[in-house]
Amino acid sequence: MLFSDSNKDLELHAHQDSDPRKMVSNGLDSILDVPSVSSTTAVKSFPNTFLDMLNLMKLVRGLGLYVSDSISFDFRIDFSMLDMEQKEVAWKDFSKELPTVSYYSEVDWRGAAPFLLGIDEAVIHALTGRLLGTAGYKTDDIPKMTFAEKFVGEELVQLILKYFLDLKHDLACVKTDPELSYFHTFYPDDSVLAVQLKCNINQEFIGNVTMCLSKSVLQQS
Repeated sequence: MLFSDSNKDLELHAHQDSDPRKMVSNGLDSILDVPSVSSTTAVKSFPNTFLDMLNLMKLVRGLGLYVSDSISFDFRIDFSMLDMEQKEVAWKDFSKELPTVSYYSEVDWRGAAPFLLGIDEAVIHALTGRLLGTAGYKTDDIPKMTFAEKFVGEELVQLILKYFLDLKHDLACVKTDPELSYFHTFYPDDSVLAVQLKCNINQEFIGNVTMCLSKSVLQQS
């Protein structure tokens, strides 16, 4: 499992070690007990469950509740991902609304189509800061996301995938990267269903978790 099921406290002692790689690794070891996602590792397969709009929205709402509960408990913060916006839009238009740098993953939803998952950098930065016991590690150097933030991003992707896998959906992570320009999941004129889950810490908006899925693969409900 990705996040702990036991009632153990997350104790980071960030002041004892200033190396962000070691601090993040030690911190996550206390709440994670599986390896992180890699861009070349396929996730275990389960029989496919077909999608329609109604069931997809139920899945996404359940995802928001699942992630909110997991992060709130393990990070000891008031984290919510319960508010949701959705729209149908051409990919060429929606892609302009997305951050050029975030934590993006292309996920193969077998029997349906690939979908693009994006976690805003601000969300990862805030959670990384909480994990390190600091305001986070940020520099103006390239890459724009630090090692610590990429590591946390990988684990958040894995948490999201676990939710779908537990519900017997057949998923595989194809690739991950902070740069949106490296992904060509859709044709520019493709109609996509874009769903954005609003992330809040202490009732303050910090960023989105975004899912984009080709509208053509959804069954009509």
